[in-house]
Amino acid sequence: MITTGFGYISFLLIFMAIVFIITDKYGHLKLFQVFPAILWIFVGMSLFATFGLFDGNSDSLNGARSMISKDFLPLMLCMFLLTCDVRQVLKLGPRMILAFFCGTISICIGFIVAFIVLKKWLPDFAWAICGAGAGTFIGDTLNMNAAAAALGVTGSDFAYCVLMDTFGYTIWFAFLLSTCSHAMTTWFNKKMKADTSVLEEIAARIGKEQEKKDNTAPNFTELLTLAAVAFAGAWITHFISSKMPTNSFMSISTWRVLISSLIGISLGMTRFHHLKSAATVANVFLYLSLANTASWSNLKECTGAPVFIIFCFIFLFVHLIGMLLASKIFKFDLFTAHVASMANIGGVSSAPIIAAQHNPNYISFGVLMGFIGNIVGTYVVLILAQILRVL
Repeated sequence: MITTGFGYISFLLIFMAIVFIITDKYGHLKLFQVFPAILWIFVGMSLFATFGLFDGNSDSLNGARSMISKDFLPLMLCMFLLTCDVRQVLKLGPRMILAFFCGTISICIGFIVAFIVLKKWLPDFAWAICGAGAGTFIGDTLNMNAAAAALGVTGSDFAYCVLMDTFGYTIWFAFLLSTCSHAMTTWFNKKMKADTSVLEEIAARIGKEQEKKDNTAPNFTELLTLAAVAFAGAWITHFISSKMPTNSFMSISTWRVLISSLIGISLGMTRFHHLKSAATVANVFLYLSLANTASWSNLKECTGAPVFIIFCFIFLFVHLIGMLLASKIFKFDLFTAHVASMANIGGVSSAPIIAAQHNPNYISFGVLMGFIGNIVGTYVVLILAQILRVL
């Protein structure tokens, strides 16, 4: 049994490293393509917790847990979001941004419909679970983690968020990949009367901007500056959030998430946007936060898994209908509809893959559209959670 905070954090980092070493080495296997690292980390940590590896009565261990959830989350948000430059995103043009938000709105409607249909079978705290779970479908794991912290979704409740993330993402990603063929694209564009003439022009403009990016490894000074900026952002977040009023809708945790996100987005429009490896280092804190949340879980309590899987089917179906209607109204081509949808549901890591299936020159579209989800996702899902709460 682990009884100290230092031992606890050490174990989290060791376990995370083992999972990523294995998934990186054997990532070509179907097993690791269907079940990503996030699932292995969450299930693994939940099993350790279920079988009593962590001493829940230890002040030292619980202090470490609190530090990770309270201090490292805003630090991670500041570091991650400074990689998203809103000015670059705007270069996508109004049509691509409109397509993204059509996807966002249809997902929100899908969550509301699924919640109304299934609420009698969902647990009492489902409004917050579904709200946090929506974070990964309007953004990325980053937004799910942030929303869960703001809404107080932990332990076994958070397990349902991870279940929705893994199941919903896998189904939708497979569906989009299967519909990327040239024949499907031609048929879809003809049916929707889509205009694709502006794509090449926008792609060329964005491509030139991406080529200017410095991809060399960061030096010591750059990493130290990155750490200083992130810690300063988290420190400012704690100071401001402690002065903010709280109520049943806005807890101090919610303020921390909102303020640190705003600081990170603001830093993305300064020279700090060019700090190297920000996203890579932020991912360490992201998965540390995820593993920490999982360590409170007891898988024996996760009896509601089937209803959350049905929830995913319902909201994805509504999202599909919504994107088809939007494509018909606004004459979106299949590429635009695909990438807008995946930028919501898969984020920065998956949207470029779908974009590349259509045209390797369009990868930058996926990257920038994925950034929109990182920027707005947390704010959108917190509003969605309150709507579900009222329902």
